[in-house]
Amino acid sequence: MFIEMSEVFKFQSHTGKGISGLIGDKRHFPGSPSHFTLVPAGIDSLHGEGKTVMVFGTVETPLALVAVADEVRETSMAVIIHLHRMEWS
Repeated sequence: MFIEMSEVFKFQSHTGKGISGLIGDKRHFPGSPSHFTLVPAGIDSLHGEGKTVMVFGTVETPLALVAVADEVRETSMAVIIHLHRMEWS
């Protein structure tokens, strides 16, 4: 699949929600599903799997979903136990 690259204008940061910018005459958002009036199906399922979901598109039209998740490492339990045993000043 080929995606045409476009220049982004009027970049903005939206704390806790993502970023936005103008591509052509439309504002595009890669970030929180809360930016969008129409939320794609499947987001609740992905959240249920412990994934963070980001949507890319315009306010009216979501174009893509990206879901990411951290994997639990084998050493995680030992680190948590160590942190609980530490004395905090």
